[in-house]
Amino acid sequence: MHTELVNTGETSLEIIHADPMVGVAIGSHAAKPEIVTSFVGIKKILSKEEAYHFDADKSFVIQSGDEVLYTKASFSIGAELRTIELEIDLDEIG
Repeated sequence: MHTELVNTGETSLEIIHADPMVGVAIGSHAAKPEIVTSFVGIKKILSKEEAYHFDADKSFVIQSGDEVLYTKASFSIGAELRTIELEIDLDEIG
């Protein structure tokens, strides 16, 4: 799995993010796993349209009972903390 943030805005911006920048876990619909991050304050200036990749790529073994891929990105822009969470059903992944 490869994760990244892309600055789709019109100007450069500085983000401060957690480690990992994008946490990933696999689980069931019934029991959403906790994604643990440490907000250590890693700074990065993103140019317009720049894709930023911080975390190492990960591989997962899908097991019986695994149903959902959960992701959570935590970062701040200025004083505003932002969180992006996604839940992707594993049966939708080819």
